Amino acid sequence: MYATPASGTAIPNAETNNVFITLKNGNTVQTPLNTNLHPFRNQYFLGPFSYGQNATMFKSISLTEHTRLRFEADFFNVFNAQGLNQPNASGISSLQTSAKAPRSIQLTLRLFY
Repeated sequence: MYATPASGTAIPNAETNNVFITLKNGNTVQTPLNTNLHPFRNQYFLGPFSYGQNATMFKSISLTEHTRLRFEADFFNVFNAQGLNQPNASGISSLQTSAKAPRSIQLTLRLFY
């Protein structure tokens, strides 16, 4: 149980880690309280949003009654967003490199028979 002495000597120890403990024999002892927890343990920094947007377009053309031709275009990283790298252990984020690959397009032609 924590208690302050009757003489009011706890005032100089305001906003410190010093606490007063009353012992079993009635004596009061001043001691620092150490929880071994860093004060920023519950704090975090929001990292950069690294999102990607892909898209696909296709057109299907009937050549005969049983034959179809399908043209397809896949766009990866449509908006060509470079993305921000996640910060390192010191909290520094560098713009020297991109977090994502550049925009790329893949074309496909399929023949169904």
